[in-house]
Amino acid sequence: LPTGFPETPESFAPQLCEWAANGWLNIVGGCCGTMPEHIRRIAEAVADCEPRRLAKPEPWLRLSGMEALTVRPESNFINIGERANVTGSPRFAKLIKNDQYEEALAVARREDFVAHKGVLVTVTGPNLETRAEYRFLRMIGADVVGMSLVPEVITAVHCGLRSIGFSVISDMCLPDALEVAEVDTIIATANAAEPKLRALVCGMLKRIAENKS
Repeated sequence: LPTGFPETPESFAPQLCEWAANGWLNIVGGCCGTMPEHIRRIAEAVADCEPRRLAKPEPWLRLSGMEALTVRPESNFINIGERANVTGSPRFAKLIKNDQYEEALAVARREDFVAHKGVLVTVTGPNLETRAEYRFLRMIGADVVGMSLVPEVITAVHCGLRSIGFSVISDMCLPDALEVAEVDTIIATANAAEPKLRALVCGMLKRIAENKS
């Protein structure tokens, strides 16, 4: 086939007509691979179908991920942890009120290594992001993307724990110059950063203890 699309107008239009008659579709049309004849046949096939009636979903929390999750009033305790697809909370603002970022940077300067403040966006994974996704994340203000840290911090905040997060950047993600992510390289980078991260955490704990005394 010249377009690579396996469905012909004669085979494609009846399928969409059946789906529209069942009330499954909001809109129909063509995409890459369909030709003007596809569109004509589709328009003829669904001309007599009634518009889909919009459902009225209950205002419950609905999360997507490896499996869909709906939190209803009768739901039991929901555990939020690593790799969970979670949403934020107004309580998240408490992290900013702690105002510990400058203290962390001060410890980094004292230990003579560079640390940066930035915006970390967490995705569920496990697949790495595409070029388009990297561009989108950058567009909305992300400096770093990862698959952990944020869920754990949200859990801590909901438990009333004061939190501050540190992240070791293991590789650069340049949309127009992506390189294959090698696990061995990532582990080596993390191991090389371990002494600095340990010094940063220990320094923060020391400053917190001094401020309480």
